Amino acid sequence: MSVRPAAPMGSNAMIDVRDERHLGRYTAYHGGRPVGCAEWILAGDTVVLPHMQVDAAYHDAGIGSLLMRRIAADAVDDGRAVLPLCPFSRTWSRRNAGSGAGSVVLPGELGVLHAALADSDPDLWTHARTRAPHGPPTS
Repeated sequence: MSVRPAAPMGSNAMIDVRDERHLGRYTAYHGGRPVGCAEWILAGDTVVLPHMQVDAAYHDAGIGSLLMRRIAADAVDDGRAVLPLCPFSRTWSRRNAGSGAGSVVLPGELGVLHAALADSDPDLWTHARTRAPHGPPTS
């Protein structure tokens, strides 16, 4: 999925949002360079979003929203709920509720998270904790 960002990279700049769930993330690329990523963990039928990071040079360019739109669209297509844990994804989910963003589970609904964790693959959680905690992926 390639789209033009809101600003400031120039009118011809394209952002490519890639589904890299096999690596536990979605990543936004500009000119082949990673500029943002959202960690993605499947817990039962729930997509958990523990962390999102956008390169400082791309703040206010809509990268986080592009990532969230792609994640939400894929979750809807797969019949999954989304549990946004990081502040940005939580705020985005609240603001876009009812606009086709899918079923959003808010962090206060911990019963859903506990049930999802019981059904999840513990290796995915271990993988998420061992990745670099900040910044877009380097590969």
